[in-house]
Amino acid sequence: MPVKYSDIRKKLKIEAEKKPGEGLAHLTHYFQNHKNGVSEYFKSSAKEYLAELHEKLKIVEEPDFQYYLPIKWDIPFPPSTNPKFKFIDLFAGIGGIRLAYQNLGGKCVFTSEWNEQAKRTYEANFGEVPFGDAHNRNNLGVPLRVGLSAPSPAQKPIHNSFTGLSASIPHAIQAAA
Repeated sequence: MPVKYSDIRKKLKIEAEKKPGEGLAHLTHYFQNHKNGVSEYFKSSAKEYLAELHEKLKIVEEPDFQYYLPIKWDIPFPPSTNPKFKFIDLFAGIGGIRLAYQNLGGKCVFTSEWNEQAKRTYEANFGEVPFGDAHNRNNLGVPLRVGLSAPSPAQKPIHNSFTGLSASIPHAIQAAA
């Protein structure tokens, strides 16, 4: 029986973190992608973070994904159930580009945003905490062989192009691919 995301959110006290660390991003990205191969990028870190949460919050049951999956996404903009394509959302803001691509049948498999208030809004709307600054190469060890969706710093939408991105991003993506 599916578990409502709002119940998981309450139980695990999910909120975009103010402190550095990507545990919650790994966990929510795993929840969003558990049915596709992309989940393997997030699984080990998500499992480790789930165990930390269970210990910290004194949750008696074992920290196993079986207690949380499948999820009924009771959020304003749930993920596509039968996606036509996959994409990543760099410099995500509050998710405008994601919303457009989801409405076209896309499935977001990775999100990155550095602004803490935007991350909180993104999680509330999409049920996924974005990873931090995309300029950090450690954040780009992700499934980058899918369509790229990223507004440039001037917020001009681009697709499958590196035009307008910081010079470090294409290099990091090439290194991670």
